[in-house]
Amino acid sequence: MDWVTLEGERAGKFAADYYYGVYRSEKLLDPIEVVPGENVIYVVPNRVDYLRDREIHFSFRPRQPDKDCIIEFISKGSVFLKRKAKHVIPSEMFNVKLRLNAREIGETITINIKNSESKGVDKKNVESQ
Repeated sequence: MDWVTLEGERAGKFAADYYYGVYRSEKLLDPIEVVPGENVIYVVPNRVDYLRDREIHFSFRPRQPDKDCIIEFISKGSVFLKRKAKHVIPSEMFNVKLRLNAREIGETITINIKNSESKGVDKKNVESQ
């Protein structure tokens, strides 16, 4: 099974949930905007409407190929998640599942893909992919 099939299945499930009113009481008053940052051309979802007790799947595509990268998720001016990637290329989607903590998240989430040799990249507390 490929990523396109999985995305289609998830979209169908969420459309059905929306139609039947599942989770409507949990909808955020102010959705969280998800923004492509450094070396990220686009990200899905581009908005988070719900912070349920479950994982959110983020899919994003790098703008340029690179090796030995650090993927950062940033909100409220702080990095709340870092992951290593041996390589990224624009023809492959990168996928990350995570649970968002409402206390760590502000109005936006920015996703960056940085080369680990770049200035200003803190390599502490980095999860391997």
